[in-house]
Amino acid sequence: MQYKFFSKIILSSMLGVIILSLIISGCNIGATVTGITATPVTPSPTPRICLSNTDLNSLEDLSISHTFIVVLYDPFLATDHLELLNGQIASNALDFTETFLPKVLGPGDQYSIFSLGYRGYEAAKLDRYTSKILDAPKIVETPFLYSTLTPIPTPTQSDAVLANQVAKNQYVAAVDAQKATETQLAFEYNCEVMNYEDSYKVTATQWSVTKQAEANEISTQIGLAKEERGNTVSVLETPFVINNVYEGLSHVTVDFESQCKNYDRCILIIIDDLVDWRNAGPGNKIPDLPINLKGVDVIAVMPQCVDIIQPSCVNTQNLWTDEILAFGANTVEYHNGDDLEEFLVNFIGDK
Repeated sequence: MQYKFFSKIILSSMLGVIILSLIISGCNIGATVTGITATPVTPSPTPRICLSNTDLNSLEDLSISHTFIVVLYDPFLATDHLELLNGQIASNALDFTETFLPKVLGPGDQYSIFSLGYRGYEAAKLDRYTSKILDAPKIVETPFLYSTLTPIPTPTQSDAVLANQVAKNQYVAAVDAQKATETQLAFEYNCEVMNYEDSYKVTATQWSVTKQAEANEISTQIGLAKEERGNTVSVLETPFVINNVYEGLSHVTVDFESQCKNYDRCILIIIDDLVDWRNAGPGNKIPDLPINLKGVDVIAVMPQCVDIIQPSCVNTQNLWTDEILAFGANTVEYHNGDDLEEFLVNFIGDK
């Protein structure tokens, strides 16, 4: 569909250049023009016939990208400022995750959720979900109207464009050519609409339902995981409150090393203020833990930073940026709770 869209723009642009050159060439007031015969451009007399469905099918098939998101959150973090798209504030990191993940994940995607505060992988792992839908149906994009062509100004009798008959003929030819172009573009759009209605509308509707069902399943799955964690937290190992960021990174490494190769994009979202005395300053020793973030985009959400660029928060960011990149991450970005869901949807892309 992009090829067709740009073809329409190029056609319109070329027509505008031709029209401008014709009008300018005919605006030589007082000149004597002889031996020139204007040939107005007219619509082709050949009957217009819509392309067959087979031809239109070759334009562009719908495809889906496969995304793997891992959320690493601090359950002990006191926060009242994780802002959702509707302006409401999530009461904690897990409630926020339950709301935003269904907006950015869908068919073909996977997520894992880990809690900070545990040394063992099994205790830290809250949930993992993998979509069983791997491919999108054969479908083209919904037809769109072409851009309206810029109207050719109608000259008055005093205009130079009517100073001689040749220029007048050229103006009439340009108007006729534009009308022919608009007629052809409108015809092509109507063909696309008829083809979409005949061949794709039912499939597109079913695909929309499938995506919504997947979003609902993700929301339900996280809700069940939250409930189960509430019922089993008493039998888990005793959590510790601080000194746990590196352990969390080693836990998510297990999933990334196992699953990331199967996805087009891998993203780690850390919801924590990244306080760890082992990273409190230059020269402090990093614990000997297996941490591998190769190929991962990292977003660190620091809810207690009123302003993400305040010096105390920037100092912490500076301590972590080099380390996270050294672990192999593609990028690392920092954000606080302001407009958080909007930021994540824009960064990841909605489904």
